[in-house]
Amino acid sequence: MLRPWIIAIACSGCAVEGWPAPGSDRESAPERTPAATLEGRVGDASGAPIAGAHVTTIPGGVEATTDADGNWQIGRVIPESYTLVIIAPGFAAQSIGPIAAAAGESVVTDAVLSAAVATNGVVRVRVVGPEGLPVEGAVAMATDGATTVSGTTDSAGHALLAGLAGLSVDVSVEDPSGRLGAFATQAVAVPTTGGVDVAASLAGIPAASAVFVGSEACRLCHPDAVSDAASTAHANALTGLTGAPADAFLGSTTVSIGSASALLSTVDGVATVTLTDATGASDTWPVSGFIGGEARGAVPWAERSGTAWPLPVAWVAPDPARPGFVDSGWVVGDTAPWLDGAGAFAYSGTPDVATSAEANCFGCHATGFTLSENAGVVSMAGVTITGARWDEAGVGCEACHGPGSEHVNAVAGEGPATITNPAHLDAERANDVCSQCHDARIGNANTPYAWSATDGMFAPGDDIAGFGTSAFISWSSGAAKVPHAQGGELSLSKHTTAGWDARCSDCHTSHGGGFTAETRQSAADNSLCLGCHSTLSFEGSLELTAAHTGHPVYVPETVVEEGRCVGCHMPSTAAQLVWSNESGAGDLRSHRMAIIAPSATVADFAAAGATELPAGEFIPNACQECHAWNDVVFSGYFPGPTGDMTQLATHELLDEAYQGMFP
Repeated sequence: MLRPWIIAIACSGCAVEGWPAPGSDRESAPERTPAATLEGRVGDASGAPIAGAHVTTIPGGVEATTDADGNWQIGRVIPESYTLVIIAPGFAAQSIGPIAAAAGESVVTDAVLSAAVATNGVVRVRVVGPEGLPVEGAVAMATDGATTVSGTTDSAGHALLAGLAGLSVDVSVEDPSGRLGAFATQAVAVPTTGGVDVAASLAGIPAASAVFVGSEACRLCHPDAVSDAASTAHANALTGLTGAPADAFLGSTTVSIGSASALLSTVDGVATVTLTDATGASDTWPVSGFIGGEARGAVPWAERSGTAWPLPVAWVAPDPARPGFVDSGWVVGDTAPWLDGAGAFAYSGTPDVATSAEANCFGCHATGFTLSENAGVVSMAGVTITGARWDEAGVGCEACHGPGSEHVNAVAGEGPATITNPAHLDAERANDVCSQCHDARIGNANTPYAWSATDGMFAPGDDIAGFGTSAFISWSSGAAKVPHAQGGELSLSKHTTAGWDARCSDCHTSHGGGFTAETRQSAADNSLCLGCHSTLSFEGSLELTAAHTGHPVYVPETVVEEGRCVGCHMPSTAAQLVWSNESGAGDLRSHRMAIIAPSATVADFAAAGATELPAGEFIPNACQECHAWNDVVFSGYFPGPTGDMTQLATHELLDEAYQGMFP
């Protein structure tokens, strides 16, 4: 054992400046607080000693084991209040406390353990709160629909649910006080011999009286998280007239909309969009800002008669994975509220109120607001800012954590219970936090928000099933056909149904990951997927990797999708802004995580009885996004068939090649 060296230097008749002179008085060392001792005896109901029982202190986690006479001792503990957790094979666990251990005293605590009710077919549930401490009095329940067993947690946070041998049960935990969120997990397999452990972490829930305080209030204690999140697409979900999208208004930019057009310019210092229809009639809209921003694309919005509308043009952000092919620029947006089939104005004064930004956009792009509906008109109002539509533009901290006024004013130790941390929610509830805007839901008044006229807006920790209905529309493969439906796709994927309750946060971080779509690792070089699917790295074997993909090994320096996991498993089956006739695909990757063979696309053409279809009317497959660009970008570099992706013949060629590689 290494011991510290202590070097003593004695000086006779001398003194070092700042040191006490020889013989002078020195300040005496502080007195030590005497330690406490915990001890006792563990026996059964008959009084017989129980040898080998484990005794653990909370806090501290100091352990002791009983001897042949059932005696135990833990010495030199810090004087404070303790709970003792006592566990012995064949006996029910017991917790005793609080036990006050005073300085210099020995506290004797004896325990009598009862025989275990069951040792087989049990679910052992341990429940902790957001601060990691045991939750006493929580109600745990396990059920397979026919058999239901429930129990209440003890002071150590434990509940034992017996009589479930051989069943597959759903386990749930609720806090009767209502201050902590619920927990649930499904399809827990209970063995016939022994049992299974379920660890439940309950998240904090803001009080009903809590209000929004804004992300800047969070910065005081969480400066890094707030700073990192500031650059994300969430934080910039509503932006002013800044960045690359605003450059078009400095001069004049015309976007052709068939026989109509939109002129982007500045009039008297105000950015405007002037719409001209096929008859020559025009209407000028002063632009208030962008829905979205420079990072992921933007739609200008304008206000008239107290209501806002997204204008029928959009700015597409460049795709860093496909430079030279998907560049930034202005494209046609949603024209249905603005123009009829002949290109003439479809509105008088203002478009239909059902198409307003309040009813379709702002609810997922702002934080801190209430919604109301009257005669089809959806209105928004800030919670704490009078006269504003919202308290904070963009998706702020409280969109995912709940209103923070109680949290910022909490005393030491109470903070975690006053705010919702999605990491402490079960997988389904945690994913619901994302699904409030990424599940293609239809709420009250047909708004695409998780909004109930009776319960208000969804709050983190809520069950989203109670806030509207799913409007998830899929292709035949189960991949999303509509935007913002990633939650529905994930729930159908093997990442959720094959025994792994995948969370959105396993791959993404709302605080900013530094990669496209705020992923935790790069999807472009496969780091993201190989983080879990490590065996598919094939220990660096290029031959095995090529055999798995059926393509040449991925070369990170290129922009080709070949060899990328997401290239085959996450084709772009839905469109947020625009479908591309060049690639035949949308701009949102499927989260179904399933390869879509070209045969599915061929089937769509056959069902339509067509040999040519525009993008968006057939399911994009795993091959076409790469093969469409062979001649366009890569000058024939990419091997294999290519062609016009709106043509049936092209997909028949792709299907023939696919079947040859993966018969």
